[in-house]
Amino acid sequence: MWRCRYRLDVSCFLLKEILVDRPAIDVTDHSEFDAFVVVRTDYDRPQAWAAIQQELVPADAAEGHMPIPLLVDDPVWAGAGLQAVIEALAIPAGEEGPSVVLLADSIAMTSDTHQLLAVDIRRLLDPHEDEEPEDDELEEDEDWEEVPYFGRISAARAASMAVNIALANMDFFELIEAEA
Repeated sequence: MWRCRYRLDVSCFLLKEILVDRPAIDVTDHSEFDAFVVVRTDYDRPQAWAAIQQELVPADAAEGHMPIPLLVDDPVWAGAGLQAVIEALAIPAGEEGPSVVLLADSIAMTSDTHQLLAVDIRRLLDPHEDEEPEDDELEEDEDWEEVPYFGRISAARAASMAVNIALANMDFFELIEAEA
């Protein structure tokens, strides 16, 4: 157990992240439509994790209608932050990789609808995909606003989110807004 002298001592949290040796998250065996990863970072609530797993894999997933998530359930990820998870993704050059990465953190474990932290990993890893408009374009399009890379989504809707993003039916931010 890591102990910090002060609760908000940022250097202690950074030191913890540096010293913890976490394995790479291998996503090479997942197809484009199975492309979502769920990393468990809270190990205090096993019943909540069991409920989240049931919601993540709906009954019709076995029939091939919904993607099966890659579940990363290793205590080495306890307390891991978003940055550590993203850095651990092992995506070979030229490969698609996951469209969404979800963290089952303490908020997900304690919320009634298991609100997982969702990250639009494609946009995060390829920032040129949705480049900001030039200043003169901003004047013409006053509705433009910067789209977030992350948000919360219920575990029950995570598979649907991954499919909609993979098929380009909806954008990440539209799915996050619909959840709010």
